[in-house]
Amino acid sequence: MPELRGQGIGKELLKNVIAALKDEGIHKAGLLVFANNEIGNAFWESQGWERRTDVYYRNKSLNEENK
Repeated sequence: MPELRGQGIGKELLKNVIAALKDEGIHKAGLLVFANNEIGNAFWESQGWERRTDVYYRNKSLNEENK
C-alpha cells in the first residue's frame, strides 16, 4: 500500500527472511519481479539484489484460463 511505503516494513521483513534462510543452510535465493515494476525493482536493487542478464525466464501455460 502506497501509504505504508518508506517505513522500513519491507526491509525488516526481508532481514528476517534472509536470517531464516541462512539458519536453514540456504546460501542463495532468487526472485522474479516484472520488468515494469519500477518501485519493486528499485527496492530489490537498494537491498543488494542483483539483476541477472545471463538467464531467460520461461513458462508455459497448461490451461487456457491461465494466460
